[in-house]
Amino acid sequence: MANFNNEDFSKEKLLLDPKEASLKELVLLLFFSDVRSRKFVDSSEEQRRRDFNRRWLIFISVLVQKVLLLCKGPLAQIGQTIENCLNLISNNGGLYKLLLNYLKGEVVRPDESSAAFRSVIGHCDWRVDLDKSSTPGQLKYNTSLSLMAAKLSYENKAFIETVVTEHWDMEFLGSYDFWNEYQERASTQAFLFQDKKVDPTLIVVAFKGTNPFDADDWSTDVDLSWYELEGIGKLHRGFMKALGLQKNGWPNEIEQSSDHLYAYYEIRQMLRDILHKNENAKFILAGHSLGGALAILFAAVLALHDEASLLERLEGVYTFGQPRVGDGQFGEFMVDKLKKYEVRYLRHVYNNDIVPRLPYDDNFLLFKHFGPCIYYNSFYKEKVMHEEPNKNYFSLSMIVPKYFTAFWEFIRGLIIPYLRGQSYRESWFMRLLRVTGLIIPGISEHAIQDYDNSTRLGSFSTLSASPGVKTIHDVNRILFVSGRIFTVRVQFSWLSGWSAEEGPRVCLPRVGDGQFGEFTVDELKRYEVSYGEHFYQNKLLLDPAKASYLDLILFLVSSNIKSRGFIECHEEHSTLRHFNSRFIVFISLLVQKILLLFRKPMAIIGNALEMWLNLLLCNGGLFKLLLNILKGKVVKTPDRSSAEFTSVIGNLDLRVELDKKSRPSEEKYKASLSWMAAKLAYENGAFVESTVKDHWNMTFLGFFDFWNDHQNLASTHAFMFQDTKANPNLYVVAFRGTEPFNAYGWATDVDLSWYKFKGIGQIHRGFMKALGLQSNGWPKEIIEPDDPDHLYAYYETRQMLRDILSKNKDAKFIVTGHSLGGALAILFVAVLTMHGEAGLLERLEGVYTFGQPRVGDEEFAEYMSDGLKRHKVKYLRHVYCNDIVPRLPFDNKILFYKHFWECKYYTSWYKEKVLAEEPNKNYFSLLLAIPKFLNAVWELIRSFIIPCLNGPDYREGWFMTLMRMVGLVIPGLSAHCPQDYTNATRLGS
Repeated sequence: MANFNNEDFSKEKLLLDPKEASLKELVLLLFFSDVRSRKFVDSSEEQRRRDFNRRWLIFISVLVQKVLLLCKGPLAQIGQTIENCLNLISNNGGLYKLLLNYLKGEVVRPDESSAAFRSVIGHCDWRVDLDKSSTPGQLKYNTSLSLMAAKLSYENKAFIETVVTEHWDMEFLGSYDFWNEYQERASTQAFLFQDKKVDPTLIVVAFKGTNPFDADDWSTDVDLSWYELEGIGKLHRGFMKALGLQKNGWPNEIEQSSDHLYAYYEIRQMLRDILHKNENAKFILAGHSLGGALAILFAAVLALHDEASLLERLEGVYTFGQPRVGDGQFGEFMVDKLKKYEVRYLRHVYNNDIVPRLPYDDNFLLFKHFGPCIYYNSFYKEKVMHEEPNKNYFSLSMIVPKYFTAFWEFIRGLIIPYLRGQSYRESWFMRLLRVTGLIIPGISEHAIQDYDNSTRLGSFSTLSASPGVKTIHDVNRILFVSGRIFTVRVQFSWLSGWSAEEGPRVCLPRVGDGQFGEFTVDELKRYEVSYGEHFYQNKLLLDPAKASYLDLILFLVSSNIKSRGFIECHEEHSTLRHFNSRFIVFISLLVQKILLLFRKPMAIIGNALEMWLNLLLCNGGLFKLLLNILKGKVVKTPDRSSAEFTSVIGNLDLRVELDKKSRPSEEKYKASLSWMAAKLAYENGAFVESTVKDHWNMTFLGFFDFWNDHQNLASTHAFMFQDTKANPNLYVVAFRGTEPFNAYGWATDVDLSWYKFKGIGQIHRGFMKALGLQSNGWPKEIIEPDDPDHLYAYYETRQMLRDILSKNKDAKFIVTGHSLGGALAILFVAVLTMHGEAGLLERLEGVYTFGQPRVGDEEFAEYMSDGLKRHKVKYLRHVYCNDIVPRLPFDNKILFYKHFWECKYYTSWYKEKVLAEEPNKNYFSLLLAIPKFLNAVWELIRSFIIPCLNGPDYREGWFMTLMRMVGLVIPGLSAHCPQDYTNATRLGS
């Protein structure tokens, strides 16, 4: 076991020691769930057994740390060589003059401790003078001063002192190298200075960020170790170590030796002394990258120690490109403390900077940002947001936009000095870094140049705040118009946000998804926004049939959407002017066009495949079919409408009998019955009727083909039955999911169109269309259609349930579905809730969905959660392992889709867990690509051994084995198949 120095002050912890991790130990970590048996891991008992995805992340973290330790010496030497070369060139006036000086024998040699010596960071951005456009007392001044201090912290003491005293005309208070008890060296740097230009006097503390060529610094960043502090939450151990964490945690006071000074304790004492001498003085904490993490953690430990006298004098915490430092509980703790002491916390993020998006914010790593994010796009326009877009960086859907942005940034670097002046000219070294950004987007955005430009060019009009408005809580409730304060509540979505026009500016909180932005008073009047609670209906509608390929390309490259006939939305408040939003809509429309183009070939292929599968099935397999051909006794394929004809989905899992091990009184029975009904919904009416009556011994109530007005065909299917065998009072409604070769079904899934309903939220239009959405929305009652074939799923099903339940006062019903069918099931309940159908909702036993996609936004999720609780409706959303469908559409700041309620999640061992949300919630994660492929390999192997373990009933057919092989290419597709959900509901405890 690794030596973790008796770090027992935290009951809950996960500590990693890469020095103790041999290659054998790392490999064993991947194959055995007991992480505590590994020598390099120390964790609490609750953290002992981890699933593969978490072990994979630990594996990556420790492996990277080992590589960094191995390269520590060479990395430092490379950094020193580059730094010396850069300074050699700069000290001699450039490469040409260096050659001349060399010929003359007058080369100026760089001195690492001199005021002329710059760090690598300093060579990325040469500016040292403060922004002259901001004046003391303004928020922009404090922000710009903090950024310059954060940038200056990367330099040596002589350089810092010269800049502070000679360029800024301020008082230099000291630059320090602080001791790291765990690294056993002085690896944390910070400096202090005093700005007497402002009243009251301002003290600035700036922490140094990650040194590009310091392996220990990078190890701190990638270390996933954490401690849970009671009442505070989980915090990143690497950052705490750099701040001065002791072996026994964070004692209030410690004894320090002159050669071992700890950052937190020493800076705290200096601030005590300085502020004691000046009762009016205040102080700022600032930092870039790792330095930003140390700045906010410094404030956190002050709060932990109840340092009220210091916190009351803390003007603000300004961080730039700061990584996440703790979990959601820590965020709540800090928001409460910052609000209590009226501390301003502004976390600045430039565009695609990779560092603020690390460590991952997911169900594995638990790390969360908190407080407002000041987000700058590549045009240096700021927005106040709850969180930066593409919050986890590693997103396949955002790869192309990130490369486009990196290319634009390279071009911008060449033209910006002609637009903004010579002070914005980029050095040749920064341009070289821009080229690196073309390979790995997000790296060059973390450089200090863009943050410097952002604080100088940003308008800061959206950041207007009174002294009392410092935290996200206050900003969410207050609007400033012409110096007056109003309380405003306005709904907003990322894809259709409001754009700013010329006129008096206001700072408007967008409550719908936690974002903020600038708007004019005229805009508020135009959209009838009142000062008080208000709602306006909104929509984004896409029509791929009207979009030519040229239209799509023009849409992608131009933010002018007025002439786009295939988009219907409120253009005045549309964020489709942002490339990321347009790119995702572009992909959606392109996929829909391709699907519509191939709808007939897909239908033909699907029909031929289905006929072939049934031919094989009727003749007992391929070998017997060949024998029958030779004998002239081939059993012909049954008619598609007969009870003998099985769909493609049915051929993947031929089981039709119910689980005999579950009892009707058990919850497992209802889940298993619901699943078998959801699977059976893919079959034709005769097959469904035969199975319900002959195999399940229940009462069949009907199979229905419902009309879809928007597709102009009967494309929605469902059936109903009564469980007369086990529970005569239970009725089941099962909706069919997406058929594999139905182009319209897939087009419904990928359509990003939505409507926003008053007091309900934004809901996926494609799913509503399938359920029976009318041209005027969801009227409570509709006129019976003249054509009996034009029956709408929601209205017809509701009427049937009304009739059935009116005859039996004890009857209850279940709604179920797989894939698209699951979305229709929960939306059916949503519209019942919308219509106030209390009589039906009180008789609703439960909603059981399997592999269901997301159907609405966060407001819709809250609306449904309240409705389900009010009517005591059970909602069980089942998700098997890496199934791709429940992770779509994306849950991010562009698509804003959210799941709600608990998720019953099954691992590849068919072990269930009740989670708030399935792991790897957005699927497209580069970090988890390998674990998903390994899992797909295991699922293929498992298919051969499971009948030996659980009986022949679990044997997989050749067609399902073929699907497993497809899953090796695209993990997540085979996991959506019915086989695994049948196994999960039967084998799950």
